[in-house]
Amino acid sequence: MEALQVRVASEMARKILDDLPESDGKPMGETEYHIRAILELYQLLDEFFQADENVYVGADMLYYYDADSPTEYIVPDVFVVKGVKKHMRRTYRIWDEKVAPCVVFEITSRGTYFDDLGKKRLLYETVGVREYFVFDPRSEYLKPQFQGYELRELGYEPLPARADGTLFSGELNLFLQPTPHFIRPIDPKSGKPLPTYSDLDKRAKQAEAENEDLRAELERLRKRKSA
Repeated sequence: MEALQVRVASEMARKILDDLPESDGKPMGETEYHIRAILELYQLLDEFFQADENVYVGADMLYYYDADSPTEYIVPDVFVVKGVKKHMRRTYRIWDEKVAPCVVFEITSRGTYFDDLGKKRLLYETVGVREYFVFDPRSEYLKPQFQGYELRELGYEPLPARADGTLFSGELNLFLQPTPHFIRPIDPKSGKPLPTYSDLDKRAKQAEAENEDLRAELERLRKRKSA
């Protein structure tokens, strides 16, 4: 009888895990400003870490952070995890991954700024997120507009900012520069902002045009030589 009860309890627990929500039913961002800020930051970081198979970049995904309370979740706007395989995920579950995000970004809005600086900040601190950043793309609710925190022995402590508000992320090894509506990650080696998809597309088209010109020139020389 006891073995049956254990098996039933195990099956019920498995069913709970299988049926966990994959969406919180809320929009990605409160306004177009917030949606664009999330998407641009996500694609910049995803492209930057594309070649590293052990870095995962996620956005607007349910993060189940407590194996003892498997229905508890939070939805980071953008997050980065080091030490897990890069593949498509429906949710991020700490009991499967065994690794917490090292960096979380929240794009603050009228409806979230109080929690971003309070409850969420405390939660990320508690579950071991080593760096936490909050950014207000409208400069309405945060002063300063961009703030960062590093997890130390006694909890989160503010990261020092440059005069223009730029912060350095040791976890990402990137400078993070606030602009009126976006966060611009900057490669410390080159001192240049990471390229957007639009930038990469323009570079590809320019390279293709240059290759076409080269092919045309080689064909012209070939014809002149054979004449």
